[in-house]
Amino acid sequence: MILDDIIYISLLCISVVLGPVIRNVPNGFHRQLFSTVAGVVIVFIVSGSHIFHSFFVTLINALIIKFLKRKCHLVSAIFSFAYLAFFRSTHYFGLPIPPTHTNAIQMILTLKMVGLACEIQGYQFDDKTKQLKNADILKKYQKINPSFLDVFHYAFCIAGVLIGTQTSKEQNGTLGQVKRHDMKELLLSQMHMGREK
Repeated sequence: MILDDIIYISLLCISVVLGPVIRNVPNGFHRQLFSTVAGVVIVFIVSGSHIFHSFFVTLINALIIKFLKRKCHLVSAIFSFAYLAFFRSTHYFGLPIPPTHTNAIQMILTLKMVGLACEIQGYQFDDKTKQLKNADILKKYQKINPSFLDVFHYAFCIAGVLIGTQTSKEQNGTLGQVKRHDMKELLLSQMHMGREK
């Protein structure tokens, strides 16, 4: 157990050190690729062959997000938390028990995938919202439609693999470039509409 903790803390430190290095990669695609590869390597070091669980959850969630737009948040939540329950009880099914810190990675991944599905569903543009004053701002964000690769990059980005603090809007390049002032304008307009009701 002590060795696992030392490895985990060492990987956290490596993640912190790699942050500025990744940030200074000039090309956005290469930055994203480097971040994802580093994240996969870290998950593999912690999980070993149990990395399969993370890949499986990411693949299924990518399919859910791609093909079940209207209900992706519900389906993702049901699947992800059900799979997390299965993952935590693999020993009852005769499967090997995953390493201790793999549980943390899987829980973080579950929250990230459900959060991503909620963000995607939240940006879907409904006919009823066309009546709103700032429909042009809402239209700008209606077409957020990540590819399989985008979901994979988001799931295994080094910045959120061990600590899970990153939302898809914070991750540069995963769902496209969301400008902070546009997002602020959208949120402020939503708050003002809530006051008018």
